[in-house]
Amino acid sequence: MDLFSFFVMELLVFFIGASVATIYMRWRMPGMLVFWSSLALAIVGAVTIITFTSSWPAVALWFGAQGIAGIFAWLLVPAALAGFGGFLALRRATPKN
Repeated sequence: MDLFSFFVMELLVFFIGASVATIYMRWRMPGMLVFWSSLALAIVGAVTIITFTSSWPAVALWFGAQGIAGIFAWLLVPAALAGFGGFLALRRATPKN
């Protein structure tokens, strides 16, 4: 279990870091502003929806039902999305000297 959790966390941090660095290198500051603003808006929107529908107990039960291995398995989804997004951004990038 420890090996799986460390592997997933390393993969998640690596792919998110590479994707954010790719956004910065490709679109510089406008890309970073759009990225961080949309991430903040998505998080605030999700928290708002969960709060207004009074779904916090359901969210807590879902996390409790997943267990440690399930939560780390779910973290593979954002890692894969970050890796695929970074690939798409770097696909047509031109190398600089």
